[in-house]
Amino acid sequence: EYVIGVENFSGELEFKQVVSSYYNSYIGVIVSFDFNSLSESLASNFNKIDKEYYESATEIDLNKKMIQKYIRDIILYWVEEYKLSGIKIENMSNFDVSFINEISEKLMKINVNNQKIYF
Repeated sequence: EYVIGVENFSGELEFKQVVSSYYNSYIGVIVSFDFNSLSESLASNFNKIDKEYYESATEIDLNKKMIQKYIRDIILYWVEEYKLSGIKIENMSNFDVSFINEISEKLMKINVNNQKIYF
């Protein structure tokens, strides 16, 4: 298990090397995302935009369009940039079904290392 903290993420090159070495050994990499709870610093940034993004102090409303755009952009960036084999979204049942279907369709169009992305 390889864990990356958002606040102190300085291991970008290291993580890319880990993923690459796994692929060279025919091992795929699946990353788990937890978007429901955000760090206070990120929550503060969204809070400056609009207080309606939050259901509580650090829990965002996952069905707001701007939050979904943010999440979609993050997922697509990580899959393409880090050549992931798949993703897992924690608490996926909290998302609108149409949003999950949209992400799934976008991921199916991405081809990383000649394989489809698992979602």
